[in-house]
Amino acid sequence: VFWVEARASGGDADVPSWRVNDLWTYDGYMDVATLLANSGVSSNIQTLTGDLDMWVEDILFMTVENQSTLVYKVRSHALFEANGVSLDGTNGNLDVDYDQTDFVRVSDLATVEMTMDIDVTFLPFGIGWLAVDVGQMIITNEYSPPREQYDFPLKVGESWTNSYTNAVTWAGDSDYFDIPDDTVNQGSSGHAVVAYGDPNVPYGTGCAGSYNVTSYDANGTPDGFQWYCPAVGNDAWRHIAVDLGLEIDFKLKTFTPQTRQVSLDVELESPAWILDSSRGAWVNATNPA
Repeated sequence: VFWVEARASGGDADVPSWRVNDLWTYDGYMDVATLLANSGVSSNIQTLTGDLDMWVEDILFMTVENQSTLVYKVRSHALFEANGVSLDGTNGNLDVDYDQTDFVRVSDLATVEMTMDIDVTFLPFGIGWLAVDVGQMIITNEYSPPREQYDFPLKVGESWTNSYTNAVTWAGDSDYFDIPDDTVNQGSSGHAVVAYGDPNVPYGTGCAGSYNVTSYDANGTPDGFQWYCPAVGNDAWRHIAVDLGLEIDFKLKTFTPQTRQVSLDVELESPAWILDSSRGAWVNATNPA
């Protein structure tokens, strides 16, 4: 007996096709109040701000679940700043250098691996040569199988679950907060497309038709969300929470797509076929130059 259950059908937004050097720029907001309070640090710092650039650095094959899999390598970088703040009784400026690398499966944008590098520096009285290295933390999440943040095609009312092994590696050093130990856990998460509309981001009405995908932990408690914008093939608004008490929001400002000099249109003879069998295809090449 062969039985198949479809989790989604008839959605409005399908999997995007990214290109190397596609660039998305976001307004970034980093809330560090809980992180500092949990670490016993006396400070009036609440939110740091800065622009984040996210770009497709490469499209490559990597081994995923013992299969050669096509993935995007996506890089992100931002400098968050807060001026005129107090840290343990000293006034100055706080800088947070944020760098992230994601390996994302091309077929469905599932996350294979993610590394976040956060380096915090305090400049007493705004004087650079007095800079204090508050700390650096490097967090790597590996998911097996990959964690499906989306279930394309997206449609309001659809929901799905993920079960995976989550290996979390921590590195870094700080005199202000503790670096957790590495862990390997059997994880699960729930996701649902709960709304369609305008997330009101700086990009404007171009993302008025976005999908709110809310995430839930193993207990069914909401623990994050993203507004996916089909017009730019990425998130209009992305909310990230880190276990130490750090919360980050990215809201889309601009999108700069990369154009291809040669476009290939591939049409398969049939949508499905037996494993390791031959199947015909038609390929049409277009060169606009």
